[in-house]
Amino acid sequence: MKYTRLEIGGKKMTEAQKIYICFFILIPIISILFGWYISKFIMLRLNPLDKNSVVTNNIKKDQKIYLLQLGVFSNEANAKVLIDNLKKIDIYSYYYKDNDVYRIITDISTSSDAIEKRRNELEKKRIKVYNQGNKF
Repeated sequence: MKYTRLEIGGKKMTEAQKIYICFFILIPIISILFGWYISKFIMLRLNPLDKNSVVTNNIKKDQKIYLLQLGVFSNEANAKVLIDNLKKIDIYSYYYKDNDVYRIITDISTSSDAIEKRRNELEKKRIKVYNQGNKF
């Protein structure tokens, strides 16, 4: 045997091995850490909550709840078509069955002022609102 284990382990890395280590190990690790830093500390501070995000509140029994209704259909398929069309223009809504009809609701609030403000926003976009808000 010409080489001992100590001599083999003591070889210096070639230029190609250095490039491999840098390209396949160091650069991806640095990129992942940098992306994590940007997403956690920079982007979240700019947009803490999306305006379409869901906010839950505790509602007391004596409070009134106002719903903003965009449509009433006797056919469930028609209700789903309207919801899909509204989603295309970034208006998120849902439907529920009330007796024999399907009602399309876009906003729920305990404040009639918030419902009125949202109704005005929708009417500016030329979306017909069928009532100012149902009181429950």
